[in-house]
Amino acid sequence: MEWFENWFDSPYYKILYQHRNEQEAQSFINRLTQIIPLNHEDWILDLACGRGRHAKCIHELGFSVIGIDLSQESILEAKKYENEHLQFFIQDMRNFSLPKNFQLILSLFTSFGYFEDTEDNFRVLQSVYQHLKPKGYFVLDFFNSEWVLNHLIEYEQKILENISFDIFKFIENQKIVKKIVINNEKTFYEKVSLFSSEDLELMLKKAGFEIIHWWGEYDLTEFDKKRSSRCMFCVKIH
Repeated sequence: MEWFENWFDSPYYKILYQHRNEQEAQSFINRLTQIIPLNHEDWILDLACGRGRHAKCIHELGFSVIGIDLSQESILEAKKYENEHLQFFIQDMRNFSLPKNFQLILSLFTSFGYFEDTEDNFRVLQSVYQHLKPKGYFVLDFFNSEWVLNHLIEYEQKILENISFDIFKFIENQKIVKKIVINNEKTFYEKVSLFSSEDLELMLKKAGFEIIHWWGEYDLTEFDKKRSSRCMFCVKIH
């Protein structure tokens, strides 16, 4: 199995990331939907939606949303919130197929660069392009690799719900690897390609996108290669 199939379907994933800030997510979505021109009849797609927290945020603003994810456990959890205008499906973001096109597609909180083959990562962008309406928008939210390399915490331990998480971070084969050891018994990994801001820019342009905004934080301040922790592109098609 790929690392993401193993890890995202485990019960420990939800426990480790339970601290994720819902308020920050809501503020980010609020800003985004004010900047990008949207109508409430438009559908929005949340790629690698996990348990659907961002999809729910967007839906609460009155938009219709579809979320897709490869994790069966995540989609089962997200489906508890389904209705006519909030839907979730198990699909692979490399070659997903949906019966509608979207005004906005989102790839949030580093849901990109998971695949061993660079061409597989590029296929994600091609699939996004194919599912956008004319003049539709795509937001790709990735980490700023330069900032990550300068702020890498090589080891930390967390105790959550009486479970010990020993977390090791290191660089291997042009990927940032997070090794997660649980109670000294089970080991999981996260492996994300260490794409530079220039790499991402070139990939997006190659896929046919035009860059509209380039942000460096969730408050949508401009990207600064030295100081920004995130590398977020807002792009569109003609």
